[in-house]
Amino acid sequence: NVGIEPTVDPINGLSSVNLDGTITLSNNTTDGIWSSEDESIATIDASGVVTGVSIGDVIIKYTVTNQTTSCELFASTTITVTPNPLPVTLISLTATLTDNNHSLVSWKSATEINVNHYEVERSVDGIHFDYKGQTVAKGSSTISASYHFPDELNASSTVYYYRLKIVNNDGTFSYSAVVKVKVSEPAYTEGFNVYPNPFITDFKIDYNSKSAQKATIIIRTVDGKLIEQRAVNVQKGANVISMKVSDKLSKGVYLIELKTNNSKFIKRALKN
Repeated sequence: NVGIEPTVDPINGLSSVNLDGTITLSNNTTDGIWSSEDESIATIDASGVVTGVSIGDVIIKYTVTNQTTSCELFASTTITVTPNPLPVTLISLTATLTDNNHSLVSWKSATEINVNHYEVERSVDGIHFDYKGQTVAKGSSTISASYHFPDELNASSTVYYYRLKIVNNDGTFSYSAVVKVKVSEPAYTEGFNVYPNPFITDFKIDYNSKSAQKATIIIRTVDGKLIEQRAVNVQKGANVISMKVSDKLSKGVYLIELKTNNSKFIKRALKN
């Protein structure tokens, strides 16, 4: 790759540079001028410092002008601008079931470059992921590192998907591949709870349903007067239903009822 005129020494230095990185070239022949044939790929300054601008190959020249004959002689070399190395090289990423209520996400890195932390994300459909927690990274290391993240499951799904969000020191991030873990079909036990209790205007209803179905939520006074009635669709498993009553509703005890075709639950709740 090096073209050399007889009176110009070869160019010394590396033949590649990372994108946005730098390398330094040198030449033993004095009084020469450095130049790049395509500064959209790489630039070079008067000291021979090459900066990668975009991915590709570029010819760098060192030109010497004979002061007597005005003849220009040069040496050239091809520099390849390469993508930045990945911040993390993962050897493995797994999700295993420790029991029907807990999983363990484990991963192992071969190298880490300016990595700040790992965020563990979970999904029940493999598309929409939620943040579950994070683990501080080793940082910058060429030594293999292992990590483990325990996660508590719920009864809403039989398959859970996990991925890592790898966050670098500068705030940039990338995602790992997705792994999944399967749990046994949960034995659903219908359950019903109202919280907070007491409440002011807003409260939630936790309902664990045996099947996807329609339900009716009814709020009554203790003497049976209807305050509000609302139809909702519930899914199989855990449901959280948000409710809100008027702030003009009198303080006191109310009956919160959830009714389906096959079940009926009633809780007393105090409005403050």
